[in-house]
Amino acid sequence: MKRFTASLMIALFLGTLTAGSALAQRQRRMSPEQMKERMTAQIDETIAGLALTGDRAETVKLLLTNQAEKRIALQTGARPRGGQAGNEDRRAAMTAMREQMGALDEETLALLGDVLSEEELVKYAEIVQAQRPGRRRGNPNTQ
Repeated sequence: MKRFTASLMIALFLGTLTAGSALAQRQRRMSPEQMKERMTAQIDETIAGLALTGDRAETVKLLLTNQAEKRIALQTGARPRGGQAGNEDRRAAMTAMREQMGALDEETLALLGDVLSEEELVKYAEIVQAQRPGRRRGNPNTQ
């Protein structure tokens, strides 16, 4: 009986630990609405950091908003969920998404190059880097 009770307690503990871990992982993922809110705040910070006003501020805001919507579409559409794909499929999807994000970053810089000066582009890159402090892999090619 003591063994059964001990086994049951261990099973309950491990089950709680696993469920808590899965819940925490789900909570870390943002919904598309949360992503949009975060990106909108970052766009506003970027415009303020660049000290843009008037038409230039509106042009940059529109451009960055359009690019953010593309980024959200990539993030929500390309990420396989949990048991839907094996590790290789998940890894391939994430690699493809990173490549698409890199291309999107380059496209954004090219579009901003038509609106911002050299100095403003350098400042933009600094602002974006500061907004992404959680970079794990430290890829120097990303913004």
